[in-house]
Amino acid sequence: MQIHVGVVNNDKELWKGVSFLRRNKEKYNIIFCVKDIRNCMYFLDSRYQDIDILLCKFTKICHEELFLLKIIKEKFFRIKILLVFDLLDYYFFTKALDVGVEGFLLSDISLFTFEYAMKSIYGGSYFIDSGMQRFFSHYHNKTYFVDDTKLTTREKEIITCVATGMVNKEIAYYLHIREETVKNHLSNIYRKFNVHDRTQAVIYAVKYHYIDL
Repeated sequence: MQIHVGVVNNDKELWKGVSFLRRNKEKYNIIFCVKDIRNCMYFLDSRYQDIDILLCKFTKICHEELFLLKIIKEKFFRIKILLVFDLLDYYFFTKALDVGVEGFLLSDISLFTFEYAMKSIYGGSYFIDSGMQRFFSHYHNKTYFVDDTKLTTREKEIITCVATGMVNKEIAYYLHIREETVKNHLSNIYRKFNVHDRTQAVIYAVKYHYIDL
């Protein structure tokens, strides 16, 4: 099974991760490769259903990129986004988390870590490079008001299971309920959190202290 990837690479040279994807065509299919995130919107409009992951390698991210990432997540919510940075930037990292980006890497990571991140995101989890964990910890440990009555006890159990990487069938077996019941609870969680998928739901749940990872 191939993972279909759209690439935004604004470096003068092709990032090593993109070269890795090209060498492993049996696993990855690059649908498009552009230098500007604005240019990728045309491809997303025409080939949205073909793309699983949008890989964005930024030398430097700015407000325009964040704005366009927000539009992409709202318009093409099925697509997962993996951001690759040259430099750590707490402000843009947290803003990208708020937008709903699923993956964050530093550009000097190993190809093994890169492939692991790709597979994790494709599988419905999110991935944060170890070099950015301190940013995430600071982001996570902010004080937020949480209405504990917003989720039922069962919904809290289910979002906790989702955060561990369980699929619906595994959650149903673990909680001794029907798989259709799991889907119904997840739909309610998405509606209450105002999100579109399980990755965004987990990020929201962690951010607002519904669960701890």
